[in-house]
Amino acid sequence: FKQAWLLQVFEAIANVIVGFIGMQIMGPTPNLPLKPFAVSGATQVSSKAFTSLALAHGLSFPVATLAKSGKMAPVMLGSLILGGAS
Repeated sequence: FKQAWLLQVFEAIANVIVGFIGMQIMGPTPNLPLKPFAVSGATQVSSKAFTSLALAHGLSFPVATLAKSGKMAPVMLGSLILGGAS
């Protein structure tokens, strides 16, 4: 399967539709900053798309899983340094 981007587009469209329906049912949240949500959504969609493309071009699944698991180490280190967590 070489059209990994198409699956990502379908998933993104489904997320927008579900979010829109939820907003119509529950109503919008007042004073909600939308820019951080847009940035977060764009990075998540990009991450999924790049992972799927890498797998479609021959990257092995164990290597992709290991790389995704390694993302948490800098986050935890930053939490310790900046947040004062223990």
